[in-house]
Amino acid sequence: MTRQTPALLLLAAPLLALAACATPEQPPAPSGPPAWADFRTEAAPVEWDDVQILSATPRESIGGPEVVLEVSFATTCEGSTYAVFWNQIATRSLPPQTVFTLRRDGHGADCATPGTASVAFPIEEPADSLGPFVGRVTADGETGVEFRWPPES
Repeated sequence: MTRQTPALLLLAAPLLALAACATPEQPPAPSGPPAWADFRTEAAPVEWDDVQILSATPRESIGGPEVVLEVSFATTCEGSTYAVFWNQIATRSLPPQTVFTLRRDGHGADCATPGTASVAFPIEEPADSLGPFVGRVTADGETGVEFRWPPES
């Protein structure tokens, strides 16, 4: 004797499979112009807020060449400020390679909401002194994302 499968289980199986594949909800993508990061030609301070760099996109803008970063962080509050540090060191390779360090200051705010942001910083000074170069932007000194200036077409 065979048992018949209830029709409700047959209908629910595809829905359960879709629910199992669902990913956690991501914070909304930033809208509007990117935040502006101060550009400093000095070593970066050791302290930093929790920032993960997702991507770096170089572009020519009205003010000169810049890089737009997409970043995410575990805590977000209004009024965060950013700075990018460049110690002016580059490898003797073709093209030269150099590292930029992003720092975020949440101004001591204690917010538990994750967030994302777009952050832009100028690269006119490195572009003038290095010519075409490969840049790596890091927040933790170990991981980071790379970009090329000028961007490849």
